[in-house]
Amino acid sequence: MSKTRKIKIGSWHRCSAVLIGESYKQLTQRFTKYLIYTSSLVNRKIQINGKNRYFVEMAEHA
Repeated sequence: MSKTRKIKIGSWHRCSAVLIGESYKQLTQRFTKYLIYTSSLVNRKIQINGKNRYFVEMAEHA
């Protein structure tokens, strides 16, 4: 069986990677291989230059 590797992304100031998308739906369609966007995704959305950016915690099948 494949292992699950967790990628934790913290607060904005400590974060070097954020997902960029127009909407939550677009992100879920684009990153279907990732398990799974937590509810905190929407709550931690911010906007920079009119683009939505999301902090996420996701697990990826290695």
